Amino acid sequence: MVPTKLHTSIPIEDGETAMLTKPATSDDGNEPINGVPHTQGDVTALCEGTRWRLYSAIALTLCAMLLLGGVLTAVSLEGRGGDTYTYKFLVVGDWGRNGLYNQSEVATAMGRSGNNLDFVISVGDNFYESGLTSVEDAQFDTSFTHIYTAESLQVPWHVVLGNHDMGEYWPTNSSDGTMLQPTNCPANASDNECFYGPLHQLDVRLRERDSRWHCERSWTMTLADGAVDFFFIDTSPMVQEYHQVVWASNRGGILEQSPDAQLKELEVRLARSTAEWKIVVGHHPIQSDLHEYPEVGAALKPLMDTYGVDAYLCGHEHNLQHLHVETERTHYIVSGGGSQSNAYGFIDEERPDLRLFHPGSGFVECILTPEKLQVHYYSIMHKDPIYSIAIANDS
Repeated sequence: MVPTKLHTSIPIEDGETAMLTKPATSDDGNEPINGVPHTQGDVTALCEGTRWRLYSAIALTLCAMLLLGGVLTAVSLEGRGGDTYTYKFLVVGDWGRNGLYNQSEVATAMGRSGNNLDFVISVGDNFYESGLTSVEDAQFDTSFTHIYTAESLQVPWHVVLGNHDMGEYWPTNSSDGTMLQPTNCPANASDNECFYGPLHQLDVRLRERDSRWHCERSWTMTLADGAVDFFFIDTSPMVQEYHQVVWASNRGGILEQSPDAQLKELEVRLARSTAEWKIVVGHHPIQSDLHEYPEVGAALKPLMDTYGVDAYLCGHEHNLQHLHVETERTHYIVSGGGSQSNAYGFIDEERPDLRLFHPGSGFVECILTPEKLQVHYYSIMHKDPIYSIAIANDS
């Protein structure tokens, strides 16, 4: 068991930013459990379509390494390890509404604050109401490519799936509850090309439309020569309610996943990690001021406590929150205000772990160094952060 290390508040200072991302694989080099494996063709597509902010010579060298030696478990460039690294990234969720319901306003604010970004993390519910229906779905452009147009946002987007991305709320035949075909299929598209479900967002062909896009079910991103680990997971299969709904049977959806296998894989990766920063990314909250998610909490919180996770980034609730208990290590950062906002439910302003609740649209900016993780919460109603914290690395 990893001893719990408490975080303390320290002054927030500005830092320089740099960039590094890596493709994902399982720790032992095998195909990830419950995920979409990286094939040689996937790596080729990634290298051919890349717009990652690397010097061209380094980019060519990296891609050659990937193509000749297989997918790497970790990549480190430009001396990013040791005590010198700085990463700046944004966290946004619940956003894909064709620019409506404040999505365009949030995108503008992100572009304004996003100078020198290394990457963006999307915490799910990427396309409302029912995800993409094909690799050619026009909503990929109208909710993503044509919305996040600021130069500062032309960096890798690392994406997890939300419940809407599973095909939630697609129309059904009221008489028997069976699925109807999507109405926005490309001309002459077959049933194998146009359907409700998450597989389209996981398809590497989307990178041909916008090379920023990187979506997988479950994977790990290692930075700074192993000093930083991000663990990306698909939380929707953990919600038992979703197993009972008609859209659970969508192709590639809830009923085709194994939450137990995914949790086992996550625990193995956490246990093997020697990173000084461990950050988990999922869609559903573990701690929230509006709703409780008992299955997600029961599955993930013991892993957070046992393996010393520093922060859990999530969305699902259409607002901004920060929750933290002084005697625990993990900070819970909810950034689900990417478009339509709400505060449905009972807001318990007296609960001891609630540090911030903002019922409006917005996003989160993070700056990570060896000493601290700075977290700034932005609302579309204010130019400056509405709330900031600094999580110290007391290792």
